[in-house]
Amino acid sequence: MEELIENDSALKKNYDLLLSIKGIGTVNSIAVIIHTNNFEVFENSRKYACYVGIAPFESSS
Repeated sequence: MEELIENDSALKKNYDLLLSIKGIGTVNSIAVIIHTNNFEVFENSRKYACYVGIAPFESSS
C-alpha cells in the first residue's frame, strides 16, 4: 500500500496530511484513504465531517 501511495502524488499528499494529525498512524491513514476513495466520495469537507461524526449540531426541543 505504501508503495502505491508513494507513486501517486494526490494519495501521497493526503497520506502525509493524515500522518501529521496527532494520533493518526499508517494504518488509520491508509484506511481513511481507502474508505473515502482519497476523499473523492464526499462533495465537501462538511459532508465528511458529518460522516465521521465531528460536525456540531444544535440539539433543542
